[in-house]
Amino acid sequence: MMDVCLLCGFAVLTSLSLSIQAKTWVFAVNGNRRPWNFIDSDGILKGADLDLVQAVCDIANQKCAMTLAPIGACVETIEGRFFPGEGLMERWFDACTGYVSSVERVNALQFTDPIRTTTSTFTVLKGNPRNFHPRNLQSAVIVHLNGAFTNEQCAVRIGLGKPKQVVVASGIAEAKELLKNYTADALYSPKTRFDDLEVLPGRYKCDVSGVGMMVKKESELPLWWNPAFQKYYLSGKYNDDCEKITQRYGADDSETCVPRELQANSTGHKHTIYSQDEQFECFDLKGMHFIHLNARSLLPKMAELRIIASKSKSSVIAISETWIDNSVTDNEISIEDYYVLRKDRNRSGGGVCVYVRSNLAFARRTNIDNENIESLWLELYLPKTKPIIVGVCYRPPTQTSFIDYWEEDFRKLRTDCETIILGDFNICTSRKGNPLYKPYMNI
Repeated sequence: MMDVCLLCGFAVLTSLSLSIQAKTWVFAVNGNRRPWNFIDSDGILKGADLDLVQAVCDIANQKCAMTLAPIGACVETIEGRFFPGEGLMERWFDACTGYVSSVERVNALQFTDPIRTTTSTFTVLKGNPRNFHPRNLQSAVIVHLNGAFTNEQCAVRIGLGKPKQVVVASGIAEAKELLKNYTADALYSPKTRFDDLEVLPGRYKCDVSGVGMMVKKESELPLWWNPAFQKYYLSGKYNDDCEKITQRYGADDSETCVPRELQANSTGHKHTIYSQDEQFECFDLKGMHFIHLNARSLLPKMAELRIIASKSKSSVIAISETWIDNSVTDNEISIEDYYVLRKDRNRSGGGVCVYVRSNLAFARRTNIDNENIESLWLELYLPKTKPIIVGVCYRPPTQTSFIDYWEEDFRKLRTDCETIILGDFNICTSRKGNPLYKPYMNI
């Protein structure tokens, strides 16, 4: 969890009628979406979706069951247009689990509050040989997957315009082939990582409110599911369980869990995720704004960080304990309208990075960096003023020599410039008995 304090409202479980309580609610999955739901090598249906459904149903005191159903039983695409699947409409089951709430789907169905978040990206061949840029969509050929919410209509809705041509692929393999034979310039999809392709930094919103349970318009399921899920979320158990998903079931490159402590109160059918703009009102004040966050593993927190960056529009966002190495590309941790500078350790701990808004001039000060500590320095250049020096530092709790090395950094700083230092030093300034207290306070 990132060290950010944002307020959340509390939802109260509503009373349910005896008829609702006595029902067994059936949730459909297709069994082919690891880590969310899949048939394991032992033939047993497993996945994070099953765990989540059981947890929410237990909180709501509801009887629930899982069933397998093909995607076509939940959604159909006929001549490029979405239609609800027969299984959902004929009540073979009550909910289709883990579907993106797209504009097309919301026209015909309803969704619970989101259980996960998603995004939309453009992917090109490595090196971008076709020089594709989303701002020039009108002169490009894009490919998207059949029935996907990342489609031509979304590109128009979000202001990118209508592509020159659109090709529809039946799956990722066909989409890749269309890129490789230069039939298409870019793939428009929710995927954020490919080993053999390059995902461009921009992130776009084609969904209405994330990923949820998709149900019929008149379904009573959201009446008990939403408050129960809110209780599960606000308890912290939801995010605790999310952090175990990769270890238990594997990773996903298109959906992530709802960020910890960023979901607001929700009642009835209203989706209110990320509605707390008032928490960022302090960033409306004039001047430059700087943020430091201790991530304790940056990759699973990227959705949360992108929201914070988008709402705060801070000049600089410094991160400690990134827990990444050179196997993680800049694209994977990119934030729109920001440059990223990084000093990695490994995937098990440590590391720092800095995001700088793209409208600011800056230079990295590698001559200040010290190989013995985790620190990163840069200079910001503003009109008609001297540079501002910014540093981010992380001290592991057991590093007793940190202050000595840190002082070496300070001796390299310009004394005629304002200096801003951000970081996590693991030094408790309220405990004067700490042997590092006096050296730290004397710097």
